[in-house]
Amino acid sequence: MPRAPSLPKNPAPNLLHWLAAVTFVLALAAAFWRAPQLPPGAFAEPSAPAVPTQAPLLRHGMLPGVGGLLGAPSLTRLADGRMAIAWLAQADAPRHHDVIWFSTLNDGNWSEPYPVVSSEDAAGKLFAHIRHLADPILFAHDGAVHLWFTAGGAGARRIVHTLSDDGGRHWQAPARLTTSPLGIADTGLRKAPLPLVDGGLGLPLRPTSISARDEWLRLDADGRIVGKIRLPDDMPAAPWHPVSRPDTLADDRPQALIRLASGRLLLAGNTTAGTGTLAVWVGNADGSAWQAPRIIEAAADADFSAPSLALAVDAGIHLAYGWRQQGIRHLRFNESWLDGAPQ
Repeated sequence: MPRAPSLPKNPAPNLLHWLAAVTFVLALAAAFWRAPQLPPGAFAEPSAPAVPTQAPLLRHGMLPGVGGLLGAPSLTRLADGRMAIAWLAQADAPRHHDVIWFSTLNDGNWSEPYPVVSSEDAAGKLFAHIRHLADPILFAHDGAVHLWFTAGGAGARRIVHTLSDDGGRHWQAPARLTTSPLGIADTGLRKAPLPLVDGGLGLPLRPTSISARDEWLRLDADGRIVGKIRLPDDMPAAPWHPVSRPDTLADDRPQALIRLASGRLLLAGNTTAGTGTLAVWVGNADGSAWQAPRIIEAAADADFSAPSLALAVDAGIHLAYGWRQQGIRHLRFNESWLDGAPQ
């Protein structure tokens, strides 16, 4: 007598386990993004110092060397008025590690740099495979100094945050910012954050393979994520308005933008001539018109890139940029020099 075909034993438990796993993932994603409705995030008006009457000023120099392939500087003004900077030293040899360095400007001289975090340190603190660091962003806010950076490895790219409450002398352990409901690690940093009227910060993000649209994180004063805003495709939308770009600006290269004490805009970046030419552009208050570029440095087959700008308490302007991947160059000038600089 032929035997009846055997049926799988107890299929229901396997099906239930699968459904439970799917339900858990969906619930986790929903819980991550289901937050109370927040009032619209309004950006705080920058408090610019008065423009003093000054003679043209230009000073320049190199930051102390630390080795490695140097670049990606990030300037900020501390609560006591001093200027601070963080920058990246990429490993230039096997068994070396990427390091983010920190220094402050004291009486016109940069302090001896010291490392805030290395790729090895980040891997140990985050329990993750991390091979390289990128995009350091330093920002002083409400008495604290924040440092964000991206940490990459094993096909993932994470945003990491650390904080100092004493002007950069000591730092908290780095912590990962989870920007995706499913923990997808493919997020990059774009620019320094902007203060919000509620005391928090808006941190711009780079478009990713998951989302091709511009986004920014809404953070509280301690750097914790409050929400994530995706800018609409039909920009501009309040409170944004379109800003034109100088025709001679290289759109595909890192740029820096600040509002001067006079209310005008100052933009720094590479020109269309390539990475060997770094320039600044002065724009009117609404960014609808730009003057001809002021060339900061130009050389054939050179790399002057990743500029950072900051405004001092005396309305002076600080500019830092990567210099030939061999160091960080720092300039200090004022609007009087800027208005009289050759174009």
